Amino acid sequence: MSDTHSQLLHTALEAVASASNLNDLKAVEVTYLGRAGQITELLKTLKDLSPEEKRTTGQAIQEMKIAFTAAYDARFLALQIALVAARRLAA
Repeated sequence: MSDTHSQLLHTALEAVASASNLNDLKAVEVTYLGRAGQITELLKTLKDLSPEEKRTTGQAIQEMKIAFTAAYDARFLALQIALVAARRLAA
């Protein structure tokens, strides 16, 4: 994974971790995986690469997407649990 990809992943994972509610988390998802998201835009650049570059770069971007999705899913679950717990305490 290139330094640029590593930095983007680091920034994306920080954004996921700092999301304080489900709306913020959804905004982070759109920023990185939405139609014009940063990771999505990287995937669109693959068409301009040679077959060898496509293979290595595509794999790196896919790994980044998997890592982001795993962090997103974990944070989503944690925020949902916190929301349910807060509602139970308020009831």
